[in-house]
Amino acid sequence: MIYFVVNNDFHVDNLLNQKESFDEYALCVIRIPYNLKSSNSLSDNSIEVYTPNKKIIEFFNPLLFLKAKRKVNEICFCSDDVVIFLTEYDPINLYVAYLAKKNGARVVLLEEGIATYYNNIFKEHNALSFYAMCKLFYLRFFLGFHFIDSYKGNFLKIKDEYVDELVLYRDVNLDRDINVSVVDSCSEAYMSLDVNKALFLNQPLYESYLTETDYVDIFLDVINSLSEQFDEVFFKFHPRDSEVVKAKLRQILQTKKNVVIVAESLDLSGAVKRYKPLFAVSFFSDALFKLSESGMNMVFLYHLYPKLNNNPVLISLTKVLSEMGYQFSESILCITDNFYDVKVGSKKNLKDMLASN
Repeated sequence: MIYFVVNNDFHVDNLLNQKESFDEYALCVIRIPYNLKSSNSLSDNSIEVYTPNKKIIEFFNPLLFLKAKRKVNEICFCSDDVVIFLTEYDPINLYVAYLAKKNGARVVLLEEGIATYYNNIFKEHNALSFYAMCKLFYLRFFLGFHFIDSYKGNFLKIKDEYVDELVLYRDVNLDRDINVSVVDSCSEAYMSLDVNKALFLNQPLYESYLTETDYVDIFLDVINSLSEQFDEVFFKFHPRDSEVVKAKLRQILQTKKNVVIVAESLDLSGAVKRYKPLFAVSFFSDALFKLSESGMNMVFLYHLYPKLNNNPVLISLTKVLSEMGYQFSESILCITDNFYDVKVGSKKNLKDMLASN
């Protein structure tokens, strides 16, 4: 049996790209939902576990964690099983991995996107904040999650001994004592993309990185530059964008004759297929990595703005992207020179990797 641990629809899409690799296995989906509409396309066989990690008031309720652990304990993992999870963000994900490994199953951490590299290329040398230390102490010693190794930003790390394989789509050295395999992402290849078109993916940076006023000012600079450089620019709102900010951005966008607002009912893949832009542009959206796997050129913009670039999280991101070979442009109007060449390794497929042990 292969068990998939999924938290959102992006995880499901990632695994669906690899669906042929799982043809010979019985499948079960362990749903630990954040933004997860459906996982039936992976398998009708599913288990749902509610995580207390989503809300701080629930996080510090040990009874909810006890309930989640009991639900996971009902799963009968054995040595013939494989557990594939995509993020260490949630402690219940890590409990599944720990319990599976303890019972002899093979545990695989599959690349989620840029977060996988951000959390694993460099070790965290900065001292934890008091709040982070309290959360880590609570998880390890009060809840008994002794298998958690560290806490970086909002991400946890499981001890390396509980993961058999870390599967990546790019050949990058990671600072963990886990066997690494580089496989083909099997992402859908977009055809006939137009060098004169760009897709801009918005992010609600006004929630934590910038004030609303600063964000609107920076956005105006970006959209002015993009509309000057490209024949057509397609703008896609983020699902978390507030209605107030949407209204302000729409007013700006309506002044640009060559900017099209993508219908919110149209998903990312559908937008690319309909409009065929070669360039995917955003401040630092994780979706850029997914689109680059399908043949688009990804362009990050955060480094052009000191109010973003000086953020400690984004300073670390710059180190990660540089390590991966990304070439930063000096201005928005130079991005057509910025072709991102994905560094790949052997590029075997996931099916061969699963059959290798």
